[in-house]
Amino acid sequence: MQFLDGYPFPIRLAATAMRQAHLSLSNLRCRLQANPQGTLRYPGDAEDRETSLAATLDLSYTILPPNAQRAFMVLALFPAGLTRNAAQTILHLADETLETVVRYGMAEWRGHADYAQCALPEPARCYAEDRLARHIPDAFAQCAPATLVYVANLIEANDEAIINGNERTAITILTLEQPNLTRYLDWGYDHDTESNGVNRAARATARLGHYWMLKGERSRPEVLARLERALTAARRSNDRLGEANTLKAIGDVQQF
Repeated sequence: MQFLDGYPFPIRLAATAMRQAHLSLSNLRCRLQANPQGTLRYPGDAEDRETSLAATLDLSYTILPPNAQRAFMVLALFPAGLTRNAAQTILHLADETLETVVRYGMAEWRGHADYAQCALPEPARCYAEDRLARHIPDAFAQCAPATLVYVANLIEANDEAIINGNERTAITILTLEQPNLTRYLDWGYDHDTESNGVNRAARATARLGHYWMLKGERSRPEVLARLERALTAARRSNDRLGEANTLKAIGDVQQF
């Protein structure tokens, strides 16, 4: 249900696949992960906008203006979507371009007025990701460094907000951004190897401690596993401050 994202046409296509192939929910999930475009179509029918999600998206993509086509594809790299500020800072995308993608029905605004994110529904995001891989194979590698800088600054700003008593807003923002934070911190542990002895991913992970505490997640095994990855990254980058902060965060988790 998370993958289908509440959209009637993909849900109807998935239900048809389950019925015709006698799939369990587990079988359906595996097929959607392995081949979403092949699964979300009416088996045996010629592909068109009435029988295939990919065909429907092909038609919609074709009529997008060129700059909106590129924006649609790169939005696939951000499972949580992008705020206007993030789109401009990371990708140099103008508000008008995002609005065009939304106006053509290929993306939607999520969140709320104070923190709106332009995001692709998950079936459309998988389609865009596949198209992006064919047209710009190194797109993720191109945008990951700038995104990690943005993510690290975002975490730092919201950790400061928590420290200064503005907990509610900070928790909301960090929760909305979690899919993006996870993706780019994971990249940073392995690839952020600046020569000045700073691993942004490690330092940013250490600063999530207050957020995890307030969310009641500090004792979860995956939190400790993430901190261990951050510690390894800090040591590999010879980031002494990052190492110290991560060790403190690990100590807080283990004590808790």
